[in-house]
Amino acid sequence: MIRFLEYNDLHNGFLVCLGELYEVDWLACGKVFAEKSMTKNTYILVYVENFKILGTASLILDRKFGHNGRYSAIIEDVAVRKESQGKGVGEALVRVLIKSAQDLGAYKVILNSSDHNLHFYEKLGFKKHENAMRLDL
Repeated sequence: MIRFLEYNDLHNGFLVCLGELYEVDWLACGKVFAEKSMTKNTYILVYVENFKILGTASLILDRKFGHNGRYSAIIEDVAVRKESQGKGVGEALVRVLIKSAQDLGAYKVILNSSDHNLHFYEKLGFKKHENAMRLDL
């Protein structure tokens, strides 16, 4: 089942999933959850099976001055527990986010990916486009 993130999910596997991507600040997670819950343009989904979080993915909407005020949608933090990878969890989450972006009137969906995961996203219809740049602070 795919649903929105709830506070109790933080310690029911959500942070374990994110740990597959980067180091997680367990102490800050409650504050981050509260802040993200207050915004109307961030959607965090979880994939739940047998009351355990197996994966997560987020959608962030950015309303543009151009494109008739439509949204650019950004997919972030697609993360699946190691033991559940390759079983359709990430694909299901991304497909729901794409459909949500479409339903919300977005004109595009973008994301950043490691080279290792490019094929996964290409199977879902994404294409390489221009270049991503990053400045670590």
